[in-house]
Amino acid sequence: MREVWLHSVYLRELRLTGNEAITAAGFPALDESPDFEADDRQVSEQEVHQKPNISDPCRHAPKVESFAYLRTVDLTGCTGITDEAIASIIAAAPKIRALTLAKCIHLTDLALESVAKLGKQLHYFHAAHLTRQVLQ
Repeated sequence: MREVWLHSVYLRELRLTGNEAITAAGFPALDESPDFEADDRQVSEQEVHQKPNISDPCRHAPKVESFAYLRTVDLTGCTGITDEAIASIIAAAPKIRALTLAKCIHLTDLALESVAKLGKQLHYFHAAHLTRQVLQ
């Protein structure tokens, strides 16, 4: 999941329903993503005259800044998901319109605080069967 998360910036929907093996480690904060030096549009004149290093993955991939296209996230039954994962997802994809966190039993009020950051951008939110800690 970590590799998909770090390298799929054009993702529109993420549905991981019932996947209990997924944890917060699958959704690292974007500042943990590889620091890509430049994409093809930002090549300096010096680099044009040098022999390109095709084996360098940082040379050809743009830096991940956000998941601007991600609109739907369904994590129903992903019991390994924690508050940190939700915070990372929300920070990386500030335009989520539909979010389902039903049966994510390890979430607390901190996860709901992260969800609140979506503001009026969020049109659908489903959070049934969470632990009692969320309701406090």
